[in-house]
Amino acid sequence: MKTLKKAFVLAVIMWLPSSLFIWAEGSDKGTTNAALRYWMAFALVENPSVDKTLAELLDKTASGEAPWNEERLGPILDQNTAAIETLHRATRLPDCSWGLETELGPDTPIPHLARGRALARLNVLYGMRLVSRGQSGLAVDAWLSGLRFAQDLAREGSLISALVATSALDAHYKALQRFVESGNPNPALRTRIRSGLRGLPAYGVDWQEAWRAEGMAIEVLLLRMETMNPSDAYKQLVSLLGDPMAANPEKSRQDLAAKVGLQPIDLSDSEKLRKVLRQALQDHRRLMEDIIAAYRLPHREAEIRLTAIAARRKTASVLLRSVFPSPTRANELRGEAETHRTTLLNLLG
Repeated sequence: MKTLKKAFVLAVIMWLPSSLFIWAEGSDKGTTNAALRYWMAFALVENPSVDKTLAELLDKTASGEAPWNEERLGPILDQNTAAIETLHRATRLPDCSWGLETELGPDTPIPHLARGRALARLNVLYGMRLVSRGQSGLAVDAWLSGLRFAQDLAREGSLISALVATSALDAHYKALQRFVESGNPNPALRTRIRSGLRGLPAYGVDWQEAWRAEGMAIEVLLLRMETMNPSDAYKQLVSLLGDPMAANPEKSRQDLAAKVGLQPIDLSDSEKLRKVLRQALQDHRRLMEDIIAAYRLPHREAEIRLTAIAARRKTASVLLRSVFPSPTRANELRGEAETHRTTLLNLLG
């Protein structure tokens, strides 16, 4: 019996290393999904308590209105270096899927946007600090990583994701532009920046994807409301278009009815409400199909098409006009992103 036990224990011991080796070998491959690493970076962020003066200094420094202040801002970056470096490693991964529950429509959780916006600003400051230390090459790498992060931040999301990503994109473009205009970059750095910019899409983020996600969110909302009883549908409309804290509920009800295209009394009529919702859904689908097609075009060509679509939007149902975003504003942001990139490339020569 003892011999059998010894043989069994020996067999287990001999089996473990190879098993662990196989597991470790597989784990070394890691993930190709940058979003998982970004979440690790978010988890590492330290949010120090800052007063109003320091908060203003952070904003002004990140926007280039104030020079780098090591004494005031250095400790904040010291606390967040691990988060920023994790962000940089994440941008080197080939894929990015946030796993958003887009089937929830307007209720889709998007906590990564606020975290991403904060970390993007820290990254802009991180590059400025490196420049102040004479580490221009590392600063350029940090800012180029920030541009890739901004592109990833918009993935799978609706227009709000694209807007946050565009803000981060612009901040990094401007940081690079200030650096180039300062005359600091040597020929090797200029080549590195030029190569990084050319590897990015002209418009920074995928606006077609953003509009598809936006369209899905609106469709989910309209379909959901169509199945509600009038009382619940009214509460949803108040949440969406009204003022839940209105001092005059009757006036609020009248204002809400006007935004929907009904008389106040009709808000309690399920059939009339469903008719409005069905019309809004039909108009929405027609407009969205044309908008997505327009965003396949270059910025200037899309502008002409989208101006015509905006005119058609004015003839759509009143409810849809209340919830449907402007089809032209996003294209203006697309053009601004292209201008930032083109200007920077021209400066590099």
